[in-house]
Amino acid sequence: MKKMVLTLAAAALVAVSGCTSVQTAEKFNSMPVGEAGKVPVAHVNVKMTGFYLFGLFPIFCGSVASDGKTAAFSDTLTVENGVSLLTRSARGMGGNRIYDISTTRSGIFLFPLFSFDTLNISGTTAK
Repeated sequence: MKKMVLTLAAAALVAVSGCTSVQTAEKFNSMPVGEAGKVPVAHVNVKMTGFYLFGLFPIFCGSVASDGKTAAFSDTLTVENGVSLLTRSARGMGGNRIYDISTTRSGIFLFPLFSFDTLNISGTTAK
């Protein structure tokens, strides 16, 4: 019974760890964004998560390829990768400038062996 519970817990951690999500908001309620004369397109938020062994060795991390993907045994949780995904998403929505890029990274240790890290990057794109 104990072995089954541990197996289910491990499977649940793997299922929720290491994912990439991109969310956008396109309603600005006629508020100006960035420079005068620039039309805001969307506010884009990229969230990448990762599951690590000893806080150093990546097991599952969010993929840089696209939204909803996972990369195994590759440490993709970097600001450079997050900004790359943010700018690709902004260009795909028709934006040609990004204002107010903000990054945060946080993490928690689940057990003495494992950690779960989150990287959030957001910015507002305009044209």
